[in-house]
Amino acid sequence: MRVFSNLAISLDGRIADRTSPSKPLGTPLDRRTMQVIRKMSDVILVGAGTLRAHPRTMKISSKLAATRKQPANVIISANADFDPDWDFWKDPSVVRLVFTTERSLAKAVERSADRALVFAAGQGDKVEMKLVFEKLKALAFKNVLVEGGGEIMAEVLAAGFLQELYVTLTPWILGGRANPSLVMGDSTLWSRLELKKQRKIGQEIYLHYRVKGARRV
Repeated sequence: MRVFSNLAISLDGRIADRTSPSKPLGTPLDRRTMQVIRKMSDVILVGAGTLRAHPRTMKISSKLAATRKQPANVIISANADFDPDWDFWKDPSVVRLVFTTERSLAKAVERSADRALVFAAGQGDKVEMKLVFEKLKALAFKNVLVEGGGEIMAEVLAAGFLQELYVTLTPWILGGRANPSLVMGDSTLWSRLELKKQRKIGQEIYLHYRVKGARRV
């Protein structure tokens, strides 16, 4: 299984403005690049915080999707903290999967209202990424795209599953202690990267890294 991520960041490593989470950092070219990278996936994985900021399905454009199915959407939510009225639940073209904890399983089933496959992947306070990726592999997914947020990025990296990162460096500085960064979490990671490719287009720099020592699922 290939596990890779794609996010745009400011020069100070922020991925969003908490006061305007839907405001993009990148240019239209960055958003077109996102579509190309999404096409390489058969499942897109995000945390509940990212879904709250963008409560809609994560899809590839109809032009790119002309010859294939839309990637499945995976939501990681330890507390099943999502709104059943979001547009995310209403799109019939996307298969949805929710991973939560044992204690939040009933809540997740109720809030998804039979519009998602719901799995328990952990008995404590956190969803266990090892169980998530084992289940995705068992369901025959081969290419998993992680689109954030920073907490999920930290957990996937810490578990050793993230193999590649696509990063768009945009010409902004956001600042703000509360604004999310590319990788967050409670622990220092020191994940070593290898730069595979870089290109500058306009004021943006597109970077592709390999994570050294990443495990294969």
